Amino acid sequence: MPQSAWTHHGAPLDEVKREVELSAGVNAVFLDFLDAAAPDAQYLVCDATHADASIVACSQAWLNVCGYRPEHVLGRPNCRFLQGPDTDYRSIAEMASSINAGHVCYASIVNYHRDGSKFVNKFVMGPLVDAAGAPRFYVSIHGTPSRELDWSLARSPVPCYRVSDLGSPEGSPASLQRQVRSSA
Repeated sequence: MPQSAWTHHGAPLDEVKREVELSAGVNAVFLDFLDAAAPDAQYLVCDATHADASIVACSQAWLNVCGYRPEHVLGRPNCRFLQGPDTDYRSIAEMASSINAGHVCYASIVNYHRDGSKFVNKFVMGPLVDAAGAPRFYVSIHGTPSRELDWSLARSPVPCYRVSDLGSPEGSPASLQRQVRSSA
């Protein structure tokens, strides 16, 4: 089911697709998910060419969970604004290290709603690369997707790491897929 205007805010997904290599490993996995995303899908797209990875697109479902409106989020540098006193900054550093290495990362971190209340943000995140193999966007899929990520579309092994409050990266696409499936 194609994205409808009421579930997606920011840069059109077709615009994102024009700037990345459609058949490249992880790109195929994430773009396939976004193409068929249901109205309850929670996702975020950030511009990897900006120093702080500005948010360029998101779903209404993600906004609903976090308590923000599109104008509060689009154009902001990454999701740092969701962090607070109980966010484990070692986990944030490990997540950044994983993404900077071009790996997919599954994370479970404490974040804060706009009203200041805490929630556990569980997501899988990875780079979308351009034809030269350089990261062009970062995509994150939050919560438990109603449709699982199809890792077979990557056509090659995908390095995946798990980052949590314990801060121990581990995993593979198969274990990541199990973790995403079991996320609440």
